[in-house]
Amino acid sequence: MRLSLTAILVFAGLLSAGGCATSTIGTPGFAVLPRGSGASRVAHRPAYTLTAARQDWVRQQGGLNADPILHARLQQAFLQLGPGVARSSCRLEVLDSSRLVAYSWTDGSVFASRGLIQALDSLELTAALAHEMGHLLGHGPMADPSALQSHPSPHDEETRADQLGCDLLQQVGLPTRSMTTMLRKVRATLAPESDTYRNLSLRIARLDAQD
Repeated sequence: MRLSLTAILVFAGLLSAGGCATSTIGTPGFAVLPRGSGASRVAHRPAYTLTAARQDWVRQQGGLNADPILHARLQQAFLQLGPGVARSSCRLEVLDSSRLVAYSWTDGSVFASRGLIQALDSLELTAALAHEMGHLLGHGPMADPSALQSHPSPHDEETRADQLGCDLLQQVGLPTRSMTTMLRKVRATLAPESDTYRNLSLRIARLDAQD
């Protein structure tokens, strides 16, 4: 029997019985608002104390961007993944970087860069977030964040996140093709001779073969 999205999120520890929960570790930013509770607004959350390692990581990625327009776009894209995801304890943050990148941490923190938000259309941005949710649903505890552009791993975590992300898109009636077009836009910013470019090409080919 196929589990519902809500059941998967509960199993993964990303859904709170009380609704939209806060992360135990996070950065100052914006909460995900469930549908029916003013989803067009952006709710500011109080600052949390970061570990030194997380502070260093955020600085290395360009720091945080508090532009409410970027946060609103990110939030709206996230809400397109449906009410089950909207009730999760994920925390959305915007990195002040022009690179097309996104990251997820196992505490539910999801970071998307300014460049990614500006470069993608709404469906592609939702696909990027679905990919990051695929990481959160698909892997066990790890110290480092999972990234949209990661190199191949022994367990092929990126391909698995792509597939889980496509499953999330399909469950809410969104086109899975947006995952491919999103990855193509990310790949276009990379050097063709790089390992990351080649890895993205393999992932795109796998997705194309499923269409």
